[in-house]
Amino acid sequence: MKKHFILFLLFIGIIPVSQAQISKSEMRTDLYFLRDTLPAKHLNLFAKISRSDFEKSIVSLDARIDTLDEESFFTEIFQIIKAIGDEHTRFRPDLSPYRLPIRFTLFKEGCFVTEAHQSELLLGKLIAINGIDMEEIINRFKKILYDENPSYFDISLPQYLNNTYILKGLGITQTKDSITCTFLNTDHKTISAVLKPDLKAKLRKAPSSTGLRAFKGKGIYGQIYDKEQNLIYVYYRSCQQDKKYPFSTFTRELLDTIANRHPQKLIIDLRYNGGGNSSIMDPLIDSLQNGYLSREHKLYVLIGKQTFSSALLNAMSLKKQCQAILVGEATAGSVNHYGEVRTFELPYSQAIVTYSTKYFETWKGHDGALIPDKTIPASVEDFKRGRDSVLEYIYRQ
Repeated sequence: MKKHFILFLLFIGIIPVSQAQISKSEMRTDLYFLRDTLPAKHLNLFAKISRSDFEKSIVSLDARIDTLDEESFFTEIFQIIKAIGDEHTRFRPDLSPYRLPIRFTLFKEGCFVTEAHQSELLLGKLIAINGIDMEEIINRFKKILYDENPSYFDISLPQYLNNTYILKGLGITQTKDSITCTFLNTDHKTISAVLKPDLKAKLRKAPSSTGLRAFKGKGIYGQIYDKEQNLIYVYYRSCQQDKKYPFSTFTRELLDTIANRHPQKLIIDLRYNGGGNSSIMDPLIDSLQNGYLSREHKLYVLIGKQTFSSALLNAMSLKKQCQAILVGEATAGSVNHYGEVRTFELPYSQAIVTYSTKYFETWKGHDGALIPDKTIPASVEDFKRGRDSVLEYIYRQ
């Protein structure tokens, strides 16, 4: 009997409640609540860290609370959680009031602005914050964010890099009110901008990404037949059903297209899929398993840093059952991992802590990220031009 897992991407998925300012005594209460609750609820908290080291980190933080401000205290909690080494166990205080009107993406060339309130900053390369260079900033973030899987870190960093609360906790800024960012703009000129938290600011997106085939199709999933290449491109953006267009209907239509067109290649794009219900795709995988596309190694599956959770499971199934060729970047999710996440709330800060209740060994002997057969790192130069080097590589095969 086939096992199905329902897993969820937690980078965005938890909506935190408002975080209150807390006193030193309340910090201690939250700290010891964390110490007592997390080991009791987590399936195996001490798989990578000893109980002794965990408790020592609690005692050490307790001894320093009187010298720490709230931002530094929570940064220390992030470090304790990171040391556990479970990508699904996380500390999630509500930091939304301190979010800057800018979004970053990590490419092989560095950290670039892909959304911003100030359009002149779009596609600028971030080179410093408050005079601190990016190498040092990344080193500081590696103290608090899980980096055993580099793809996971690359996806996590932009979620916190635009937040003055975390930047203050890491000593990158002395105030939560504003920061000064230094960029190398698209004209290769160094510019600076003072940024202040603003949740109401309208963000503009870098326009180049709209030219990519991965963003052209409508809905959660769909197919595009390329007559010139005689191939079918399938996008699958989330492991969930479209109530108006069931995945079973899509599967039937796709199989009909394969039968009628007899394509030379089938491409399934999972690069931007963060998870959901892995079982939705199983009937399609079963149908492809014994077909000519699998037998003749003409099935390509695209994976990347945003491929996580159930999408990762689907990629593994396509690899194992259909001999799919994986192309792209290593996934943020690990092949074998803790998961099936639950949450609890710290009593005073109301910060959310997520924890794992199951361990999934989905591919014995395959630790860490799912690695593509052909690695093609995401490039900002491709992004600017609306090029997709991953698809272009497959076209040439």
